[in-house]
Amino acid sequence: EIPVTASIGVANIDGTESVDAWVNAADILLYQAKAEGRNRVITSEPRTVNRDAIGVMAGCVPSQ
Repeated sequence: EIPVTASIGVANIDGTESVDAWVNAADILLYQAKAEGRNRVITSEPRTVNRDAIGVMAGCVPSQ
């Protein structure tokens, strides 16, 4: 038997921050989950999602 733990940080985006800022926020939340005992999912406060910005960050054009 191999013990496995999972800690996850989930950052919401609103389309105004850069991809680097978004990844950094998720990283901070990941380490917060680990500090709080592992086997946790920590999320940032929900924000409005700008679907046009998501398409730009993903390198595609969103459907209309």
